Amino acid sequence: SFNKLSAKDSSGNYLERRPLNTLKLNNTFIASEKLSYTVETLYTGTRYDTDFSSYPYNKVQTGNYTIWNLTANFLLSPKITFYAKGTNLTNKYYEEVYNYGSYGRTFMTGLNIKF
Repeated sequence: SFNKLSAKDSSGNYLERRPLNTLKLNNTFIASEKLSYTVETLYTGTRYDTDFSSYPYNKVQTGNYTIWNLTANFLLSPKITFYAKGTNLTNKYYEEVYNYGSYGRTFMTGLNIKF
């Protein structure tokens, strides 16, 4: 999905932390009846924020990053699925909030259980 946003305040300034463009692409591959993989690409375009590290506060431009994620799902039973997920696979440094870095490469596993 692609989103183009032009959120501005009454003075015509872009609202903070709202990207002008975002793109999310997912592609799921079915390897077998029990195994599937999902590749996800997330792009965040230009955003504006405030630098509070000095006074007077300055407006800064952030954004413009792409994150790649991969998830594998293995069906153990009709109600239980094991998953393994890797996020930010390229270990891209990015900031959703100015001067606050986000997670680097992360791996997790777990079970999804349907009741």
